[in-house]
Amino acid sequence: CYTAHLSYLLRYLVVFCPSNAIILTFNPVSIGLAFVLLGSVLKYLLLKPAQWGIIHLTVPGILSGMGNLVDLGFGIVAFYAAKGNASMRSFLLLALPIHIFLSFLSFAKLEVILALLLPALGYFLGSGRRDKLIQHAILIALIFVVLQPWVHFGRSVILERTGTISRANYADRMEILSDYIFSDSRSDYLESRGDLQAWWTRLIFSGPQVRAMELYDAGFRNRTLNTAWMYFIPRVVWPDKPILYGPGLQFYRQLTGREDAVSFLGLSIYGDLYWQFGWLGVLVGGVLFGWVLGVTSALALRAIRSENFIMLPFVMMALDLAITAPNKYVINGVIGALPIMIAYYLLFSNFSKRRRLGKS
Repeated sequence: CYTAHLSYLLRYLVVFCPSNAIILTFNPVSIGLAFVLLGSVLKYLLLKPAQWGIIHLTVPGILSGMGNLVDLGFGIVAFYAAKGNASMRSFLLLALPIHIFLSFLSFAKLEVILALLLPALGYFLGSGRRDKLIQHAILIALIFVVLQPWVHFGRSVILERTGTISRANYADRMEILSDYIFSDSRSDYLESRGDLQAWWTRLIFSGPQVRAMELYDAGFRNRTLNTAWMYFIPRVVWPDKPILYGPGLQFYRQLTGREDAVSFLGLSIYGDLYWQFGWLGVLVGGVLFGWVLGVTSALALRAIRSENFIMLPFVMMALDLAITAPNKYVINGVIGALPIMIAYYLLFSNFSKRRRLGKS
């Protein structure tokens, strides 16, 4: 449903503020460029340096939730490039490869896929060419296959050097990329792994779910929801607020007994609900999660159908919630995503589109 209606958002937006009856006209091309530029600064000069240990800064969650703003911008730019805008086409050819390259340095498959998928979707919506969409889909699938060993290799090298999977600056990541391509490091790494296919743990959660059920039945419950209230207090209000992580690391250490482990083991919200409350938690929590998805989806579709372009980030947050939350834990998959979504919606939902520029 989102894909079917995104083309409306990519045409034009006229935002009307009923409180003062002032019409604000937003040029969607300018919005796309603004999303790219502001999103790039936010992601590559603030979020990533903080995450990679380049700068010592705790980034507020409300900013972390806007990390994919640059991808939204490229989707809009690609839409107008497909419509025949020569300037947008030139900008896309110049800037998108840089963004994709930097996404590769993150050693995160999702970031690379988003950097490729949203421009491909925007181009399809602007051109209507299904052949191009199929070509882009095949290309993305092939790149995903290539990403598997690259991501594992990069993270393993960083882990060996720093004891974490993220603490490496841009120069270090470039060096790792060079070693992966031009030296024997890649072959040695793949040979050392043999037939090990650990990436299945991201797709099949039956093993971790069984262990979580055993822990609950043995009386060892997961109590991370006790900290849920912390997610709703902005860091600007509570400067000493603890840094909140998902319980994947704790779960992995509990299962393996390795207190020095740095791997985050996936479980799914359904396995986590059992680990928290047993079968009653699975039944009640599943219904509540479905209700949350229903509400956020309805709000997102309403924004799309009304061509309320300024709500596009909320639409993407709703998509991300529906796609990625089931594979996480309740605390970081659902609870952690809600504050930014609620804040953004309340902040911008008072703006409504008027089809006529001269209407007041």
